Formats: sequence, structure tokens, C-alpha cells
Amino acid sequence: MIPTILLVMDEGNPRYTETLRQYRVRLTQRIFDEGWQRRPERLAQALAQLEAQKISLLVFDTTGYRGDRVAQLKLLRASTDLPVLVVVEGGDEHAELEMLENGADDCLHRPASDPLIIAHVKALLKRVHALPPKELRFDGLRLSLAEHVVELDGKTVALSPREFDLLYYLARNPNLALSRMQILNRAWDSGYAGDERTVDSHIKSLRAKLGWFGKHIITVRGVGYKFLWSAAQERPA
Repeated sequence: MIPTILLVMDEGNPRYTETLRQYRVRLTQRIFDEGWQRRPERLAQALAQLEAQKISLLVFDTTGYRGDRVAQLKLLRASTDLPVLVVVEGGDEHAELEMLENGADDCLHRPASDPLIIAHVKALLKRVHALPPKELRFDGLRLSLAEHVVELDGKTVALSPREFDLLYYLARNPNLALSRMQILNRAWDSGYAGDERTVDSHIKSLRAKLGWFGKHIITVRGVGYKFLWSAAQERPA
């Protein structure tokens, strides 16, 4: 599943509204450049998002926060065991220690650059095995998450965004029987309003577009679908 980052900021402080907006815009672009998804939320909505969405990691930016940031961090930590990266304002070592001692998995202080924040996010995602590989290869098939491209025998296969996400999810879980509901919930954005028949239609389209390679996506009766792969398998002559 493509990582989804919950970016939590408090833009209620008028002194920091524009600063936080710029932080959010820049960091959002960096997140998208990595091929990840992002959910921006204010503190009041963060807990609801943790329950409603498939979140991989939480970035809590306390810049300009006027409340008790330790109490808020404890509340977030009590609600989830997801990795939490806290960004604090200025070079206050006490604030950094305070965050780490109260549930943060990592802490940075402004003016931390966006590339540095992304590097720390990557490290945390790797630690919990939530960072997907940027490229998958199976014989003549190549899937590039970074480029959002699928190639078969060196030629680009034109897939819709939903088809790409479906193939990537199946390919990341080879030889596992995946139910239609699993595919709906994990391959695609949790806000997608499709049903199980949508999965069937996308599988049919995907098989057709993949030509000879489509045989690797098999139907598991009474369950769903499986990406069947063995290193010993060969393509037809």
C-alpha cells in the first residue's frame, strides 16, 4: 500500500497562518514527489482521521501551537501506535527532549528543511516496513512507483491510476489470496466509493492490457484474486 502521511498543524494562530500555509504547501509537494499520499488536518480533526483513514505515519508540526503540545502528543500517542515525527519551533533542545520523552519516535526543529523532514519520514517508514519499493520487476514486467509507469517487454502499458494501484498492490503481495474488500481498502484511497464489482471490472481490464502477462493474475474462487509468481516461471515463446 502506498504510504499515507497525516500532516497535523494548528493554523489557528494568526501570527503563523501564512508561515504554516507555506510549510504545508512545500511539504505536501515533497510528499507527492515521493509518490505518497497526504492528509492535512488540524489538531481537532487528527484523532478522527487516525480512525477513519489508513494512515502510515503522523507528522505533528507544533510551530505556532498555543496549547499544551505535550498533552496533545500524549493524546495522539494514546490513540495510535503509528510512527510520530514531531517538528518543534526553533533550536530548543528542551522541547526536543520533551517530545522524545513523551511518545515521539523522532523530533526535528525548525528551520529543518523539507528534504531533511522527508529523509526522517523515510527512515521511520522503513523501520516499520511501511515504505514500498519504488520499483518491482517480474520477468518482462517493470513497475515504477516513482515514475508511475508500467512496462512490459520494454514497452509502456497505458494504465489508469486505479489500474496502476491495483497492479502494484497485487505485485507487492505475490502468491497471496486477496479478497475484493482487501483490495478496495488497501490498494486504493480509503475515500474511494467503489464496490466489489468495481474490483472485478478493473481486474478484467488489467488482464487485457497486460497481454500474456495477464495470466499471472488469477481468480481465487470464493475469495478474490492472487498475483501468481514463481521465479521458475517463464513467458511463452
